[in-house]
Amino acid sequence: GTDVGMGFATDGASISVSGATIQDCGAGIEFLENYMINLDLGTAALITNCDIGILFTAGSANNTVLNGIVQFNNDGIRFERCADDPDGEAPADNRITGTEIKDNTANGIAILAGAANELIDVEVSGSATGVYMGSASSYNVLRGGTVSGTKENFNLDGSNNTIKGPMTLQSFGQVAGNGNELIDITLDGTLSTEPYGLLLDQGSEKIILKNVIIQNYDVGIGFATNAACLNLTGVLIQDCRIGVDIRENYMLDIDLGDTEIRNCNTGIEIAAGSSNNTIRNGSVVGSLKDGILFDGCKEAPGQNKIIGTTVQDSELNGIALLAGFDNEVIGATVTGNNAAQIAGGYGGIALLNGSGAVRTSQIYNNGCTGVYLDDSAVADITGNLIYGQPEGIHVALVSDVTVASNTITANADAGMVIEDGALPMIKYNILYGNGTGTDPYVDVSLRGDFEPANLVENDIGTVNQIDLPPTNISVDPLFCVNSPSECDEPFENYSLQRTSLLIDGTTATEPGIDVRGSSRPKGDSWDMGAIETSSFRDKDSDGLPDPW
Repeated sequence: GTDVGMGFATDGASISVSGATIQDCGAGIEFLENYMINLDLGTAALITNCDIGILFTAGSANNTVLNGIVQFNNDGIRFERCADDPDGEAPADNRITGTEIKDNTANGIAILAGAANELIDVEVSGSATGVYMGSASSYNVLRGGTVSGTKENFNLDGSNNTIKGPMTLQSFGQVAGNGNELIDITLDGTLSTEPYGLLLDQGSEKIILKNVIIQNYDVGIGFATNAACLNLTGVLIQDCRIGVDIRENYMLDIDLGDTEIRNCNTGIEIAAGSSNNTIRNGSVVGSLKDGILFDGCKEAPGQNKIIGTTVQDSELNGIALLAGFDNEVIGATVTGNNAAQIAGGYGGIALLNGSGAVRTSQIYNNGCTGVYLDDSAVADITGNLIYGQPEGIHVALVSDVTVASNTITANADAGMVIEDGALPMIKYNILYGNGTGTDPYVDVSLRGDFEPANLVENDIGTVNQIDLPPTNISVDPLFCVNSPSECDEPFENYSLQRTSLLIDGTTATEPGIDVRGSSRPKGDSWDMGAIETSSFRDKDSDGLPDPW
């Protein structure tokens, strides 16, 4: 019935408690400007029916509490500044180990203020919020143990706090703050009613996930905030309706690292008026519909970027841009999508409305088409390596399309199909070695009237209906895959041999990059196709550049 059940007028002490009960106090145990106290509560000591079970306040530092039971209090354990000195010191570098914290009313553990405090192998259950780390908390760590709350397991704010498992939860709770980390946690929604595995709340600036598994939710990761960063390492998101959902969000920067989004209906969805978001790296594998989907809802997404992401084995499209403007796919790898050629799927990348760009990506071995364009207003397909599909690029009803500096080869039916009424500008491409089936398959298949002047400085093997305009050539590109000894290291299968006529074969001279991320031009001008060779052109094989 006292204000404080146990307090300390000393520092540097080691105290053991056996079988004691502290009850009906303001604070059961209070550390008030205390240092280096080691308090072992044993297995039977009980702190109960207090406003705060254990309180760390003011500048208390380097204290340790071991074991014990904290039960039926308002807050089980609280860290805070003194109420009469809100700008004063906060507790730091204290440690709680092995304590059972259960059935407290508000918070199992509440760090209202404090830095570098550690909670190790604690067992938290039965409070509304399991663990709360407030906006004035930083560099605190919870490691191991178990946490469950009746309302939410965690409410994480502040900066550079860490929640580290191993730990399995049905839901996490609220996440915000700057630099907060979740490590070695499994979020499994099989028995959960929560729609999100993880929802980044308002005020999030930067959240870091490492070795986290998120599975069996309607949405794996969603966002209730804008202008935030999310960095992932070793994360697996699987068996959700949507793996990552960006919906009416702005200026998010999501680095998936080596994350895999697997076996979701849709791996990543960017919807409604979402704009200026960037998704980097990671892989989206085995989606039951589209790997990545851009779609509208009242508004349409705009100026979003997918950079360096691998999208493979989706049942419909690897990437489907069904609505939006100025969305970009850059440096992606898109392969194995729509392998069964299911209706509604077009293959690798489908741009079916609005405007967008596909640049410096590798698009190969997809069903139907590498890149399919229809009803899009503006599209830029530049610097891509496209091979191994029935069709490399299919252009239907479009108004303003540029297809430039791509290497399009080894597609079974045609390198490029151009429907009647489509007038894409086609320049600096290699369209050769396609039509590996039977006649009349060709490198460029025209299915209506076409303006020959729109073919500029390409290497085109075969084309139906028209003769090639004079700026174009029709020669074997001399790919390195056919004669590696004629190539300079390092090279790709579809790099050019030293004697290729396509080296410096365009009039493009502005600085740029090729599909490998290498600078171009290397010589006087860009090479044709997606890969800039590292060697000079040596048509006469004398070991010197041709101009010499």
